[in-house]
Amino acid sequence: MIKKRFVPFKVLLTTAALTVAMGSGNIYADELLNGFIIRDDVQARYTAQKDGAVTGILNMNSITSIKDVYGDWVLIQEGDISGWVNNQNLFIKTETNKLVSFGRVNATILNVRQEPSLGAPIIGKLSMGDDVFITNISEDWFYVKNDLIEGWVFAPYVNVTLQDKKGKVLLNDEVVEVNRGNITSRENLVTSEENTEEAPVIKIEGDVKILDFKEGEYYIKDQKDVYAWVDAQGVEITQTLVENAQNNNEIVQISKEHLGKPYKWGANGPNSFDCSGLTRYVYSQVGIQLPRVSRDQAKVGQAVSRSDLIAGDLIFFDTSGSMNNVITHVGIYIGNNEFIHASSSRSGKSVIISTLNSFYSSRFVSARRVK
Repeated sequence: MIKKRFVPFKVLLTTAALTVAMGSGNIYADELLNGFIIRDDVQARYTAQKDGAVTGILNMNSITSIKDVYGDWVLIQEGDISGWVNNQNLFIKTETNKLVSFGRVNATILNVRQEPSLGAPIIGKLSMGDDVFITNISEDWFYVKNDLIEGWVFAPYVNVTLQDKKGKVLLNDEVVEVNRGNITSRENLVTSEENTEEAPVIKIEGDVKILDFKEGEYYIKDQKDVYAWVDAQGVEITQTLVENAQNNNEIVQISKEHLGKPYKWGANGPNSFDCSGLTRYVYSQVGIQLPRVSRDQAKVGQAVSRSDLIAGDLIFFDTSGSMNNVITHVGIYIGNNEFIHASSSRSGKSVIISTLNSFYSSRFVSARRVK
């Protein structure tokens, strides 16, 4: 059965009626969100699906108000047009022109608070899989919003997806030239008073990453790490890049797929592992390359205190008898004070889940967060 998301009735109401319909106690004031349509003939649909009934056509540079998010779809309203638009067709910004990120809740229940503090009043709750917009950040907290609630949530419980998109240069010679940041073409270089004859010409070729949009121009990064604003008509969007900032859920899921596989010293998987072989293999599956041995893995990423662990973090132990804080073992934290690891103990000798409240509590040395 295909799950559908429809255009809510309240989106079809006037702004004044919308406030009454939603109730003054449900929505908390923050910046409005605007959607900037980045190509012509974009179809808004009644349901958040490719085959949903078309409710209207939007053209490049149209500015819409944003009502809700559902997976890869965004609910917009522009004049009389209301409907769901695929997120590859627009960039979303706050009123102050700040790009907004997408988020998906990874906790069973997530409290939404009035301020970025555990002591702040709870004003609502989000559930596992709920999609939200992230409009602000304060240390370990995100300010999130959808059509029902907005407020502060603890950041580790939200997976983040950026708005970056992938594109390909469309000109026949597959080159866009940029002179001092001004849009140019091979035949007609654009000049200004700021430009000089010595101004460098930057050539943008092939596949590019699209990072932002304004007034018919894309801010792009090419394969040579050249950044520039270019005419949007010269670049075709080929896909929306899904760049998870944490990969945490996927790391845990992959590691659990190997439970019960035998421990073997020096083994790199996928049929058997030693401790660092397991962590290296699992991380490689999400595109992260770790060093081979645990003591070197403990040098990468960001140091994390034991009290701040989140699922997917690497945790390191000294399992030697003397406990000199020399790293000899590594595992992957999976939440609830548990971790998964390739154990060499006589009772285990396989990939198992252990608790940090056991033998390993006094053997804990450090933790790292690798993105």
